[in-house]
Amino acid sequence: MHEQEGWNHNSHYHNFLLKQLPFHCENILDIGCGTGFFSRLLAQRADRVVAIDLSPKMIEVAKQKSRQYPTIDYQVADILQWEFPVNQFDAIVSIATTHHLPLENLLPNLQAALKPRGKLVILDLLEH
Repeated sequence: MHEQEGWNHNSHYHNFLLKQLPFHCENILDIGCGTGFFSRLLAQRADRVVAIDLSPKMIEVAKQKSRQYPTIDYQVADILQWEFPVNQFDAIVSIATTHHLPLENLLPNLQAALKPRGKLVILDLLEH
C-alpha cells in the first residue's frame, strides 16, 4: 500500500482492482470514494479522477488527504441524481457502494458514461 490507512477487506483488493484497469486513463469515475484512498491510487494512473460520495464529511476528509493530487475532482453528490456525461470515462470503479443502489437505475447511466471499450470495475456483494 502507498499510505498507511490500515488493512480492511476492501483495501485487500486494491491491487487486484488496479490490474483490471488500463495502465493509463484520461478520465476515471470513482463512485462512493469515501476518504479518497482508492481515488489517490487511481490518480497515479489517470489524467483526471472524478470522485463522488454522498457524505460531505467523507469528501472533506478526502480533500484534506489529497492536497498533493490536484487531478482529483471530489464532489458531494447522490450518484442516482448525478448528471452523467456521455462517453467520458475510460473506467468507472466502485468499492462497497453499489449494494446501496438500485442497479436497474444505475447501470444504464454507467454504460452511457463509459467510452467504447471502457472498463466497469465493481467490488461489492449483492443479493438477488
